[in-house]
Amino acid sequence: MQAACFLILLCVPLLVYTREPFRQPSFCGFPADPGRCRASMPRWFYNNTSGHCEPFIYGGCQGNKNRFHSCWTCQRTCLVKNLHKRIHRKKNGTHGKWRPRLCPRRNTTRPHRVLHNNME
Repeated sequence: MQAACFLILLCVPLLVYTREPFRQPSFCGFPADPGRCRASMPRWFYNNTSGHCEPFIYGGCQGNKNRFHSCWTCQRTCLVKNLHKRIHRKKNGTHGKWRPRLCPRRNTTRPHRVLHNNME
């Protein structure tokens, strides 16, 4: 009996934890905001309309949280956490085709193919 209670207490938090990663942060819906300064810093933002991460030029101050140093960080924060919605749409037949998108490889300027659903 104690072992069963222990397993229940152990498994319930794991079930709650496994659902949490699918929650997309609200700032992923914010538009790209270069801020008020005039620096020219390449950054990435999640475009909620196109459904993927895109580059933009950040001015260096202010702006919003939808700003990432890399395409990979942008995808890990906004795209992957939105994947369950895309899978649900795929099952219901309201999805676009799976198409390769480009993210630069780390430490190089060469692009790397990344698959995700390009919602149109």
